[in-house]
Amino acid sequence: MKKILLFLFSITNIAAFAQCGIANNITQALTDNYSVGVNPIAQVGQSFTATCSGNIESITLSLSLVNVDGDHKMRIYAGIDASNPIDSTIVTLIAAQSNTDIKITFPVPVPVISGNVYTFMMHAQATASARYILNSFSVYTGGLSYTNLIGTLNFNPTAAADGDFKFIIHYQDQIAPIAVCQNISAELDETGNVVFSPSLVGSGSSDDSGIFSLSMDTSYSCSDIGANPVILTVNDSSGNSATCSAIITVVDSLAPEIICPGDKDTTLIIGGNYILSDYISTGMVSMSDNCSSTLLNITQSPVAGTQLSPGVNTISISAEDESGNQGTCSFEIIVGTLSLEDLELSGIEIYPNPAADWVTIKNSNCLILEQASIYDLSGKLILTTQLKETITEQQLDLSQMDSGIYFVVIKSVDGQFIQQLIKKD
Repeated sequence: MKKILLFLFSITNIAAFAQCGIANNITQALTDNYSVGVNPIAQVGQSFTATCSGNIESITLSLSLVNVDGDHKMRIYAGIDASNPIDSTIVTLIAAQSNTDIKITFPVPVPVISGNVYTFMMHAQATASARYILNSFSVYTGGLSYTNLIGTLNFNPTAAADGDFKFIIHYQDQIAPIAVCQNISAELDETGNVVFSPSLVGSGSSDDSGIFSLSMDTSYSCSDIGANPVILTVNDSSGNSATCSAIITVVDSLAPEIICPGDKDTTLIIGGNYILSDYISTGMVSMSDNCSSTLLNITQSPVAGTQLSPGVNTISISAEDESGNQGTCSFEIIVGTLSLEDLELSGIEIYPNPAADWVTIKNSNCLILEQASIYDLSGKLILTTQLKETITEQQLDLSQMDSGIYFVVIKSVDGQFIQQLIKKD
């Protein structure tokens, strides 16, 4: 099952409110002003010219040194007077919100037309009290500050400014993000899977708000090896989206894991032969792969049945998976040789021969012996017994061996000796 991964980009901390685009938001910076006090009701507002055709979603006000308490209504008009209200909303303010930015969102975004003049007005309801700080002059090009005061007016145009007034007109964002895709390759891991971030495909995407998310299929497995067409979706925080296409090329670059047996020693009488076994068909080599259940071109070198020469012989096993990756392993078989004449000089005797269940090793010269090993005619080790405590004689148990011809190799600190042994029923 594929996973849909969301990846959030945040290029800026500015929230995306613009409908026409973030660049269309209107911002009134902090300015000096004079105070207007009124009891009990006051209004303060600002006219502005719409910078695009779209919807106004909210207005942020900064009211410094304002004593507020209760319900306040934000109303927006077409034109510069109160004769044509378009929409309104009520916000409840408390004294603790003085000297803070207050964002007032309209229940339904207010439609405006680019180039037309509009006015917003904030006033306290009858149950509220307020002391707004107002601009005494026009600070926004294309608009004027307005006051509609009811009650006792306290206005001193010569007084020093005792606060600031600013606002931001937020447009609802209707500009779609820009989706930019690039093709990528994705390599499967040892489990046969790969998961990646959609940013690898859509890192060139953008949005005017600076905040957007990416989503697409980002999880692939062995069944997806090859070219996979995908659709990347870019979403901004206002619900606008855009898409682009890309190709995800899934590749398996891991070779099969092949485990060989360990190195081995074998000893032959001069003139004897060591015939190499088939390590593949006998299961003495293990093979696995992250994707391929069946491996191809499995080979053993030298091939089974080869007569190995005395000395060190390197055996290699190799195989390929379905993607053409090749794995190999190797091990050594060391073939040693002994002459029967070596036994006659040692003073060591093995009897009875032929033997049934037991055979005795006699050490007439009290040599310092180490171990006795029994091999079959193929050089396979059948039995090993330590002889370090042997002084003159020690028995070997042959009861678990099949009848046949074997070689007994006895090692001492001075060398090693060999004797052919016939095991009978």
